[in-house]
Amino acid sequence: MAELRAVLLALLAWLLPALASADHGRHWELLPDTGEFTDVVALDQAAVEWEASRWQVPNLGFQSRPWWFRLDIAPDELAPGPWRLWLQNSLLSDMTFAVLEDGKLKFSQRDGLWLRLDQRAAPFRQPAFAFTVEAGKHYRIYLRVQSETALQVPAQLQPEDVFLAQKEAGDLLLGLFLGVLVAMMLYNLALYFSARETGFLLYGGHVLALLFFIVSWQGLGATWFWPGLIGLQSSSIAIATFLVIGFSTWFCCVFLQLNQENFPYYRLFIAIRVFAFGGVLVMPVLPIQWAVVSSSALSVPAIVLVARSLLQRAALRERPARLFAMGWALYVTGAFMMGLNKFGFIEVTPASENLLLWASVFDMVLLCIALGDRHILDRNLQLARQAQALDQAGRDLEGLQLRVQREQSARAALAQDLAGQESYGRELELRNRGRQQEMVEVQRGLEQASEADSLTGLKNRHYFADRLQEEIRRCRHLGTCLSLLLVDIDRFSQINDSHGHLAGDECLRQTAEILRLQLKRPADILCRTGGEQFCVLLPDTKGDGAVQLAEQMRMKVADCPMLCAGVRVMVTVSVGVLLYDPASGARTDQLLDLAGQALRQAKASGRNCVSLAAG
Repeated sequence: MAELRAVLLALLAWLLPALASADHGRHWELLPDTGEFTDVVALDQAAVEWEASRWQVPNLGFQSRPWWFRLDIAPDELAPGPWRLWLQNSLLSDMTFAVLEDGKLKFSQRDGLWLRLDQRAAPFRQPAFAFTVEAGKHYRIYLRVQSETALQVPAQLQPEDVFLAQKEAGDLLLGLFLGVLVAMMLYNLALYFSARETGFLLYGGHVLALLFFIVSWQGLGATWFWPGLIGLQSSSIAIATFLVIGFSTWFCCVFLQLNQENFPYYRLFIAIRVFAFGGVLVMPVLPIQWAVVSSSALSVPAIVLVARSLLQRAALRERPARLFAMGWALYVTGAFMMGLNKFGFIEVTPASENLLLWASVFDMVLLCIALGDRHILDRNLQLARQAQALDQAGRDLEGLQLRVQREQSARAALAQDLAGQESYGRELELRNRGRQQEMVEVQRGLEQASEADSLTGLKNRHYFADRLQEEIRRCRHLGTCLSLLLVDIDRFSQINDSHGHLAGDECLRQTAEILRLQLKRPADILCRTGGEQFCVLLPDTKGDGAVQLAEQMRMKVADCPMLCAGVRVMVTVSVGVLLYDPASGARTDQLLDLAGQALRQAKASGRNCVSLAAG
């Protein structure tokens, strides 16, 4: 637990600066936009009471209405030359930037996610308004900001060259961070395809969702990936948050092997996961701000449950569980601080804003090690089980060899005894012949069983196919005739649906018995070929005799009520009759197709009838 204590101390060191109020430097003034003023000069001259910002970085949490922000710059406070007002928040929906020089409007620009990239003040992932400062002038900056996410204005005034240098450094660092995430995702997906373990796939999904979240949060999506999709720019952060929550809780359950027996809040984990993925599905019908607030609110119970599971499983003396707890402790803390930040409970600081990013890198590294350790532990356990099984197999083999040796000794003694007892040898030979006869009978019984239908006792489809080919060859050789009946029970599925499968089975047995009783010649063969269908082979039978038998079978079935599972059932059958002509040269499958067409014709004619085909 020493490693976990060290991580917690590091977290405390990050938390204290974030929770402390940074009340130094220049503060903005705030005013809610009531719609009374649309002209900045009129607002500047109006006698309205502005409110001082609580923190250096204004943080109003989730606000549905727009707000005005004002900042005074004394003469010669800024060096003359080009400057930038850099807002390090990529999720603001609509911004109007205005600069008054000695009370006169000098600059006015717009930016935000509600505008296309070519309509924005600058093609950067974060808003950066350019203006020029002249010596001896008094400047007043106005910002009108509206946001569907948290209304935070982390604005910095920087000279143009300093801004460009810091922007390039920040973009490089963000690119390095995203590269690490992409590498981790590909690495875990490769491990999944090689090891086929669900944990690697879920972790890859978690990293992919986190990538989508960071791309949306840092403005890369609106700048590079979907600059023309205004709706996606606003809703992508909520979709990404839902996905991160869903995959995070899912992976946590799988990796820590949580279930209802070892974790009392396991059902809450499942509910949060369902709500998270369900939130992605209902995004098209939710207002954007509702989706953002609900996804952010859902992260609170998710964070609490993950922290609870970490505290419970970190006590295990398993290195993977402890590494998981160390990595996710920092990650969960970063997510918790971001939630407090977005709801306006703490100030926007580098710690509260960026801890999640660096915690993710720390978490990625530790979890890759933990997943590897988990894989090695499972592999070692599997090898130990295999070794135990091999050891048991070796002991079984030794016992078998001992029994074989004993049997060989017994046989040698028996052979020696048989050599001196001729009469006993003859008796043994008779016994062997009897056993061989029994084996022949058993083999014959097995062959008969393989040809019989277990439900009705009739011959099955395999026997029917073989016998049909034999009869066709016989007809061609002798020039005799052959008829084939296909019998199908009408609306059999309704019996199963209404009375159950036991009633359906009894119906099949009684129908088979009725059909069997109609056959008078030993050469006639009745088979069940599948489901509710039966086939009748009638050697040396012409078409009129086959049709007469088919009508007799149809009438007998229709006139006989059946008691199936205690229910009285009346059924009918449809019969397709085929007269085989040896001169046609038709194959077996063609004959069955023709008979099937005749049966379908009988069905189409209203069922409970007979239809004739010739082939």
